[in-house]
Amino acid sequence: MPSISITLTDPEYAALTKTQELMAIAGGPATTPEEYLQLIVESLCANYAQQYPADTPSAAEVAILKDAMEREKAKAAELAEKEAAAQAALLAEKEKVAALEAEKTSQTDPLAEVINNL
Repeated sequence: MPSISITLTDPEYAALTKTQELMAIAGGPATTPEEYLQLIVESLCANYAQQYPADTPSAAEVAILKDAMEREKAKAAELAEKEAAAQAALLAEKEKVAALEAEKTSQTDPLAEVINNL
């Protein structure tokens, strides 16, 4: 089992001792400041274990996923720009065709004109 050691200043240790004594009077299970601190750390770690289960992605994994997501967003934006440009070009071509057809319709065929005048 991993272990951790910490260094406390004299005032910090005195406060820890006083808190442990008060907790013991209130019925707490710790009989020493060290036991009290161990209980506090175990409680915090149990909370952390619930909040961050083992299958929670690490910070590095989250960073990799965020980077991939940003690249995908950039690709999607680029494709949207290309689609908009293609749509604009298609619309321009349709307008050219419509203009040519209108011009063709407005011009009279000389042979048809001669026939109509007969």
